[in-house]
Amino acid sequence: MISQRIQDARESSAASEIKTLDLKNCETTEIHGISGDEFTSLKSLILAENKLQTLKGFPSLTSLVHLDLSNNELVDGWEYLAMCKGLQSLKLSKNKIATVDALKSLAECSQLTDLDITDCEVTCKEGYRQAVVEAIPSLVLLNGLDVNGASKTEEGDASKGDKVQAASVNAAGDAPK
Repeated sequence: MISQRIQDARESSAASEIKTLDLKNCETTEIHGISGDEFTSLKSLILAENKLQTLKGFPSLTSLVHLDLSNNELVDGWEYLAMCKGLQSLKLSKNKIATVDALKSLAECSQLTDLDITDCEVTCKEGYRQAVVEAIPSLVLLNGLDVNGASKTEEGDASKGDKVQAASVNAAGDAPK
């Protein structure tokens, strides 16, 4: 099914002109059929809701900015993303990530500023937020909140003197559910 979706995309545009490739819900267990040499302008790749268990063989997509791997069966293997030098936003929610150590290789993605790991086992561990931010220093947003755990609304309130709510979120070390 993934091969057919890639072929359909190639029929509507040259691979080098495709900016977004949606391969959501293809029921694939591995990534194949995508080449960094062909998809030179690809900015957004959506591989959500598949059955991916590994990123082995992930292509070097140097233009990639946004990658959605949410709702798969991934545990680790993020080192395969290191060749995606422009990657800024990564969605890994609803995967089988159990430890912060499993995420440490994401630090190689030096442009990564937005990481979503909601509904992963690791988020149930006390202090996970601070540990993830320390492991991946380029992060600005984690699970939709700034690295301190405050939403943009709370930051706005805090700048007006209402620091109580932002401090209570930060004191827990984790985002409220």
